[in-house]
Amino acid sequence: MSSRFCIQVLAVAAQALSAAPVEDLGTNLAEFQLANGMRFAVFERRDAPLTAFHVIVKTGIADEPEGKGGVARLFPRMFAQGGETVGSRNPAAEKAALDRASQAYDRWKLLANKRPPADSVDVSQAKVAFQISGEEAAHHGHPNFFRDVFGDAAAIGLDTRVDADWSSYSVALQSHQSELWFKAFSDWLRKPSTRRFHAERDALAEEASKAAAGSLQSRMEMALTAAAFGARGYGRLAAPAAEFGELAASDFEAFARAWYTPGNTVAAIVGDISSAEAKRLAETYFGRIPAGSGSQRPAAATMPKLMSQTAEAVSPDTPLSAVAWLRPPRTDPDDPVFDVIWGLLAAGRKALLPLWLQKDKIAANTSVMPNFPGDRGWSLFTAAAVPRMAVAPETLEKSLSGALAALAAQPVTDDDLSRVKSILRARLLSEMESTPGLASLLARYLANEGSAGAAAAAIAKIEKVTAADVRRVAGRYFTAEHRVALRPRVGGL
Repeated sequence: MSSRFCIQVLAVAAQALSAAPVEDLGTNLAEFQLANGMRFAVFERRDAPLTAFHVIVKTGIADEPEGKGGVARLFPRMFAQGGETVGSRNPAAEKAALDRASQAYDRWKLLANKRPPADSVDVSQAKVAFQISGEEAAHHGHPNFFRDVFGDAAAIGLDTRVDADWSSYSVALQSHQSELWFKAFSDWLRKPSTRRFHAERDALAEEASKAAAGSLQSRMEMALTAAAFGARGYGRLAAPAAEFGELAASDFEAFARAWYTPGNTVAAIVGDISSAEAKRLAETYFGRIPAGSGSQRPAAATMPKLMSQTAEAVSPDTPLSAVAWLRPPRTDPDDPVFDVIWGLLAAGRKALLPLWLQKDKIAANTSVMPNFPGDRGWSLFTAAAVPRMAVAPETLEKSLSGALAALAAQPVTDDDLSRVKSILRARLLSEMESTPGLASLLARYLANEGSAGAAAAAIAKIEKVTAADVRRVAGRYFTAEHRVALRPRVGGL
């Protein structure tokens, strides 16, 4: 069977709707934990020869140390290089060569940035020495090993990403190739390789520089997090791009030892595999990874104090007003209420926020982010809008604040509440219906709440939200003292 045909078959299977009602989570779902602390959830689904894997390492941008901006963001990029053993022709020789390449790179950059300038001949020789050492390291290893090996296996949906809280790695494979994932990912988790470290780091630094001067949305996000949280935690989203280019391979390795440990890692497996087989493979491959003494993010404390109640984002063309309020972590009992509030304001053609603002001809378009930038700590419930021509940003800001305050002043109608619950229920069920979607959902619940089975109660929690709950939560959280407002400044960069 050709790789192209395999990919087509698996893509259809991945999107196919499956008979996986919520109640099946109570019978077909198994969870277990290895002795080293790594947790697994396995949902057996035999309707297609496909198995989807979704791993979450419980660390993200918020855990980047000051001065080491970008280090957490490097891991999804570096995943393609594979682990220190799998993908290496000679692991010991390759590691030694990579260390020499890193030292040569540091010497070259030191000379290149020296003031007063170093002799140009010395700089050129240092650069050549780095290039030679890099070629030597490449001789011992296989650059982009995982990209190639998963491509040869006709994998679909290979995706790696990082956000404020989580680092996620997902892929779907033909079921008879499931062991490939266990072997490859366990080797990478044990010790990620630093193949092509400098090339990936420099590419990341360039992307970060462009993002800092990029879309209005990204500027808004960085301005709000910096104003609300300062330079720590979620404020690391706005870490200076200059830090990225200063990262060393040793910084990458130190972050891996601190955070990429079995106790910080969960995996959800959905598809044509039994829980017994998944457990056997997990113990064979992941069970031999030492537990380590990884870092743990402290539990979310009480509501933090805003660093500033105003933020500014430069816009060269279109102004954007936004107002954000502190909201509790996703584990808070009121989390379903915030989901319903988001639905009331932003979901469907009868969403209240655009109806209110467009009716008064104040805003051209609107958006709402219910928990930005993360799930695990106190984050921001954000409402944003682009003002219509001749509408002052202050006017729009006042209208946005008033719209949220209105939820506390008067009850929402039964029709609106029923409409939103239907939308939220449909969104959750839609995610459960695809094999990769269910793997992602179960991994998130396993990481955030400690049990993948908690996903089964999600719909019931939403159904229990009342109009009184909406008023209570809006009145408690959408207040002036807990608000940060974005003040757009139109002009040059």
